Amino acid sequence: MITASTDWELLEKQTIRRIETIFLEKLSVRIGSPDADLFQVGILDSMTLVDLILHLEHAFHLRLPLEDIELDSFRSVRNIAKLLTDRKWSGIDERLIRYQVAGE
Repeated sequence: MITASTDWELLEKQTIRRIETIFLEKLSVRIGSPDADLFQVGILDSMTLVDLILHLEHAFHLRLPLEDIELDSFRSVRNIAKLLTDRKWSGIDERLIRYQVAGE
């Protein structure tokens, strides 16, 4: 039997893999661990963070306004995955509501 926590864990693993692929293919950086502190090890700085956000927005079809984002959300790949998953699900709800209202 598949549970909500199992579904969440699978979604998290898939999201982490996609983020690691973006780091590798777009930023030429291999991530050793999804829990590594990306600022402390020097992978992310202000310029790289902006590039990463643009690539994430494109890959995940969502917007990540800088004023709504805390740096801790980008401290590790796992944190980024949580941010994206939370944003993706809330965005689906908002678009569905807008579609239903517009269709009436």
